Amino acid sequence: GPAGQSSIAAGVATLELVAAHRSWCERWVEDKDASHTRVDVHARDLQKKPYTFLIEPNHFTDLSEAVAVIVLARDASDRVIGAADFGDHPYRLRHLDEYTARIALLQRPEASYAASDGCVCLPGAPWMGNGSGAGCDLDVVTSFDRLIDTAGCELPPGARELTSPVCDGQQYDGETVDRELPCFAAHAGACQLTTRTCHDQDGVAWGEECLPDQAAPSLPTGALCDAYLACEQQACGDLTACFLQKVPAARTLSCVLHVDPTTAAGAPIAPCASGGKWQAVLDNTATAAGCVASAIEGVKQGAFSLGFLDTGATDPQATASDCPVTFAVGAIDANSPAEVPDGHDLDVTIGDQVVHIHIHVERACDNGPSLVCT
Repeated sequence: GPAGQSSIAAGVATLELVAAHRSWCERWVEDKDASHTRVDVHARDLQKKPYTFLIEPNHFTDLSEAVAVIVLARDASDRVIGAADFGDHPYRLRHLDEYTARIALLQRPEASYAASDGCVCLPGAPWMGNGSGAGCDLDVVTSFDRLIDTAGCELPPGARELTSPVCDGQQYDGETVDRELPCFAAHAGACQLTTRTCHDQDGVAWGEECLPDQAAPSLPTGALCDAYLACEQQACGDLTACFLQKVPAARTLSCVLHVDPTTAAGAPIAPCASGGKWQAVLDNTATAAGCVASAIEGVKQGAFSLGFLDTGATDPQATASDCPVTFAVGAIDANSPAEVPDGHDLDVTIGDQVVHIHIHVERACDNGPSLVCT
């Protein structure tokens, strides 16, 4: 049972076992013989009387292959309100191994982590596909290494664009492991902005739920929280793309970024003028909640490290809340000015709006600021 209260008081009515193995494409796929076994425990205090599942291999099972097991805790309306994650373990010949796990209750069960067609995509656990090759299974993608070298691990046409980062449990080319990404959730009667970790490795996508605390800045309205929650209620898939589809950009800003063309090869790419910085005020009229801003896809984007500055900060952050709204590029990962990309496009939030930013790179100095946005 969950810590601190009985499973009956927590509303646990049904336990549902999901077991998965890792395929040759390095994605976790459920075992249909063992998965989705359900048991009614609505009147059973699991602390006093734990429930035991027995999982047995058959004569086709590779005993050395690890099996990942998660047990979902559902309430009387069949909503997932928690889960017990047993990790992944191999079988041992002539042994009966027993593992115990406590149900961890979700703090925001209004989000969905189990798809109606069987996939399970819990924060902190490997995403598990259903092996059907359709529906939610298309969102549980193969690893990048197997994508490029293993027949049968290709992505379905149109299922995934390789040019933009996706938090899906696999590290694709150019993606950063354990990147902090903004998220939006209702807390204490307001829509608040915070960050959550995208682990993006070994099948684990999000490291935790989106959980603002008392210190998280509030937004002017609930619009972004409503859109984010609507996307969270789709158990698996590209949360960022869904969010941007639901909240199209309200306006576009064009920024010109000047790079010092005299920067020596191998030296850090520098702004123009000694001690110069790539910083620009995007909105000097916004006040209070209207100044809350975020870089939707995080700080590290391609060759650029960028984001927003709070008062006194020197490095750009994924989120900021001080006025005026100040956008900054902290560093550019390139060996020489000639290797700096010609431009970059990104989406940010300012207040309760999404704003698209286009950065154009100039390898020249004009005695003005090194970053100008209009």
